[in-house]
Amino acid sequence: MALRASVTIATWKRRELLRKLVLALEEQTIPWDEYEIIVCDSGSPDGTAEMVHTLSQSFGNIKYVDIPVNTLAAKRNAGIRRASAPIAIFLDDDVLVDKHFIEAHLRAHVGRSKVVFCGQVRFPADWVKSSNYFRFRDSRHLGATRPEVNNRDIPFHLIVVMNLSFKRDEILQSVGWVSEEFKSYGCEDYEFGYRMAEAGMKIELAEDAIVYHYEAGGTIAQYMKKMYIAARHSVPILHRLVPDSVNRSAFRYLEPVSQVDAFGMIICKRALRICTNRFFSKMIHAFLEKTDHFPWLYMPLLFRYLFAAAYVRGVEDRIMPDGYQTQEERVWFD
Repeated sequence: MALRASVTIATWKRRELLRKLVLALEEQTIPWDEYEIIVCDSGSPDGTAEMVHTLSQSFGNIKYVDIPVNTLAAKRNAGIRRASAPIAIFLDDDVLVDKHFIEAHLRAHVGRSKVVFCGQVRFPADWVKSSNYFRFRDSRHLGATRPEVNNRDIPFHLIVVMNLSFKRDEILQSVGWVSEEFKSYGCEDYEFGYRMAEAGMKIELAEDAIVYHYEAGGTIAQYMKKMYIAARHSVPILHRLVPDSVNRSAFRYLEPVSQVDAFGMIICKRALRICTNRFFSKMIHAFLEKTDHFPWLYMPLLFRYLFAAAYVRGVEDRIMPDGYQTQEERVWFD
């Protein structure tokens, strides 16, 4: 039987989470000989390679690829290069899937061309129920929690690359590779989606292709760190590669004042800079940590404020005079 899908997983030092994902992928509704699993690692010191080798002896449809460059973009590209099937599926290593996952992605592509499909990303129901932080994070994902988004025409900046499928040859011919200029957390997905849109490709939701995100080390502080790193290192690259990206989201109000800003924008930016100072953000952070398990105190606006404050810190700490950051930083957090 010819291969129908290549599932590529970017991983780093998450052996046990990865093992659970691979075992879930081996319980699919389509036969093993119709799909392959490509694990893209960078020599994780926790025994990941040995674990994958052991599983490959049992199932036979698993490949392990060691990538010298430990960045998410490099691992995504390695997965595309080694994919043998016409449909490629991107996954992260800290998710779980049900037995219909691959079939749902394949079904979405039947009779379609120049369309990429984002599957749903949900946090485990018990996490959402017991944590305001995960309730907020879950609310930001595509699906029933984002009724304002047209699921048949998703804006490119909302693309979900951690659960994404596409026709490999179409992407390579019309879009190209994931940009490896992004060395740190964030924005490589936004830029990849931008080039899809520029190539005339649509982004749609594959509602039945669901992953459950067991976020490794998921905490408010960890997500603040990610926002900080994205603002400091990745966003300047995005602004250079994607014309007008600085004006496409509410984050434009958190960027530095520029010569082209209207008077109202200048006032808004300066006011937000004052409001998101370190003293207030520390108080809000402490409050959200202490009230995380009290659902009646769930206030989405405070989470938005806190992550905006982390973004502002990243903007303030951009160290190159022109705003571009060349220092390489590990993107995978312990």
